[in-house]
Amino acid sequence: MPDLNAAPSATGGRAWPVQWQGHWISAPAPAGEEPAQRTAITPDTPRHPFERVLFTHTFDLAEAPKTFPARLTADSRYVLLVNGRTVGRGPVRSQPDRLHFDDHDLAPFVIAGENRVEVIVTYYGRPNSIWAPARQGSGLGDRATLVFEAHDGDHWLVTDGDWSTQILGQWSTLPATESRARVPFECLDETHRPGRVEFAEVRAVNHMGGLARSQPPTMPYGRLLPRPIGTLDGDNITPVSAGATTIASAAVDALAPLYRIQQLTADASAPEFTAYAWGATLSVSADRPALVAVDMGRIVCGYVTVSATSSEQARIGTALTEKAVTFTPDDPNQHVAGSIWVKKPGHSTFRALEKNGFRYAYLLIETDRDTEVSLRDFAVREDLYQLTGDARFSSSDMELNRIYDAGRRTAVLNSHDAFVDCPTREQRAWTGDLYVHALVHLTCSDDWRLVRRSLEVANSPRGDGILPMAAAADLEYIDNVTIPDWSLYWVHGLYSYYRYSGDLEFVRTTLPTVSRIISWYLAYQDPATGLVGYTPEWNLADWSAIFLDGYSSILNGMLGRTLTEFAEMSRAIGNTGDADWAMDRHARIRAGFERFWDPTRRVYRDHIGSEHGLDATSQLANSCAVLSGFAPLERHADIVAALTLDDRSVYRNWIGEPGRYSPERRRLHLLGIQQIDWDTENEIMRAEPFGSALVHDALHELGAHDELLHSIRQWSAFLANGYDTFGECWGFGTPCHGWSSYPTVSLIRYILGVTPASPGFDDATVAPRYDLLPSARGTVPTPHGSITLDWSETFLRIDSPVPFRVVHPDGTDLLLSAGRHELSRADTPCGG
Repeated sequence: MPDLNAAPSATGGRAWPVQWQGHWISAPAPAGEEPAQRTAITPDTPRHPFERVLFTHTFDLAEAPKTFPARLTADSRYVLLVNGRTVGRGPVRSQPDRLHFDDHDLAPFVIAGENRVEVIVTYYGRPNSIWAPARQGSGLGDRATLVFEAHDGDHWLVTDGDWSTQILGQWSTLPATESRARVPFECLDETHRPGRVEFAEVRAVNHMGGLARSQPPTMPYGRLLPRPIGTLDGDNITPVSAGATTIASAAVDALAPLYRIQQLTADASAPEFTAYAWGATLSVSADRPALVAVDMGRIVCGYVTVSATSSEQARIGTALTEKAVTFTPDDPNQHVAGSIWVKKPGHSTFRALEKNGFRYAYLLIETDRDTEVSLRDFAVREDLYQLTGDARFSSSDMELNRIYDAGRRTAVLNSHDAFVDCPTREQRAWTGDLYVHALVHLTCSDDWRLVRRSLEVANSPRGDGILPMAAAADLEYIDNVTIPDWSLYWVHGLYSYYRYSGDLEFVRTTLPTVSRIISWYLAYQDPATGLVGYTPEWNLADWSAIFLDGYSSILNGMLGRTLTEFAEMSRAIGNTGDADWAMDRHARIRAGFERFWDPTRRVYRDHIGSEHGLDATSQLANSCAVLSGFAPLERHADIVAALTLDDRSVYRNWIGEPGRYSPERRRLHLLGIQQIDWDTENEIMRAEPFGSALVHDALHELGAHDELLHSIRQWSAFLANGYDTFGECWGFGTPCHGWSSYPTVSLIRYILGVTPASPGFDDATVAPRYDLLPSARGTVPTPHGSITLDWSETFLRIDSPVPFRVVHPDGTDLLLSAGRHELSRADTPCGG
């Protein structure tokens, strides 16, 4: 079998025409299955279930060409191979009517003589965390479909009725009733024969006005768009340890390996593992299954390969988990992910086609008769969008160095074909999370294409103008609720991209969406106070126990920041009318915002106009007062005190408790019951890691860098027990969540002190906090090249491709031209 886990080739990025030469093709419908007849007004009909299809074509070349450009796409996902070698995977996630194609050069893969193209296409059938079905009514979008074309300089090679197809019936997935799996779950039965080889069926649209077109562009995919990002790749990673044991068989009915393991061990003590050496023989019987526990040593994300030898048929179910299994029923900290592999006797290899993130793997080996099984190999080839360039940070403080590196690793593990929340349990492209990931890329990489792409894929507003809470997958497809404030975070991501890149064309095409988001909120504005309140749907802002009902200082503060950012971007494209309109709305909210101020406690309250938690205050409420520009200067010292972690700080979460998710707290929250078990008059709610990004921004605005550095150090709590990534929440949640990566951004922007002074980094601000660290050095990307700086107790060196202003910790500043400069700590130029 070809190596499906080999690193893919780079995409070509050529300019292709809108019209395709290739035709949409599928495997012929099984005998007796009549194609659904639809019209533009026919209700949605059940789609084809999960299927995996192999498309093949052979062709001859008189000589190997120097270039052989090709492009292709598929619904839902494909793996392209030429002469048994992996060329690439795709397409990138998107809404179905914004489907993308990939561009490859086949020249390195072809030879003079006969060549063979193979494309494995997976159709998921039901929506999942990385894909959503296309609209029905066109005759397409209901099963595995492929379009491909390539040109060797003389001839076209295109998908048509001469291609061969084979339904790979040995592949399947778990039934929906069995699995809480959010990422695709694979089942491979080697004893099941694949379908017969048949000629492909050319698929044509069958709607009015479609003229039976079979070549893109067609409904439901529209114009096929070029791939907007680079190639994902990564290292091949092997386990740091493995242990094996046998367990007593029992009557179980679960299919998912995690559930099956939990059922088998439910009435026994936790199994004891002994070290396992790869290649060692395990004796397995019908009444004594084997269980092998694998530790990768850290969170990894990619394609799993397992090689094994068995004397008889065996079933190897692999549960992939982010934390060690506790062997307790229905552990709320675990999620369903992995695979089921029914292997024939002899040696064979399971190669996953779906990407999974995990740290631990539990391989449950079951047989119907006495069997000798040997696991030969277990590995993961990571498949991630890497940070590129020379960006770095290091200092005399090893704790901060670890935190910086951990933020980078966390962000990379969540950089797929879009920014995702976590690589383990779901891989959804959440609209609000992405601004943190974006800022990690903007400060730590010279490739910003994934930033723009993630903003683009989330720019999919509903009819009322608000964005989906997670884009281009099941939640947008189902569309039963959204998180409105995720749209406000998305705007901040757009604004951050604008400040760093200066990409005015993207801003120009995207600002109408921002305007609609603002208008959605202003529909809930009280004309008497100017405050926005009582907004429906899932108001979240952060997982910490904050109060957002009634009139919320947090939501009004976030909207206030959005209005100022919209105004600045509108002016940048010459739209002063919208800018003035936004600042007028900002002034109205600012006038009403005073109602949140508690003059006795000298803090901003979370909310007013509600029966619950009226005295509650939080780091978020006071941070948003600063970031919106609503808090007057004379209150800044009081706000610094409120944001400082001290004996007034308290931590609670509406859905979790120390060490775990709490199904009971979540149930109460869904019932509208917010249990207050802290002193709301005297204690201040601490933000979760995600909300702490706003706290860091506010502390910087307030000039409280000592307190900011103290806050950054709190992330060290995550770096224990081998984990080198940041977790979702302080007390529970996934151990690798992209929205928690902000300390890496804060170290670059607020401690190293490098930020764009104008959009596109035409000039820069360099404000190093050498008063807090004896020595540090770093490199920060800009569109014009990298800015590098380092300092010790006596000097400060800066090399910049653009003019910049040095701002010293005491507030004095100095304008310097592009180039290399060395300054003394007394602000005296020392050459350069």
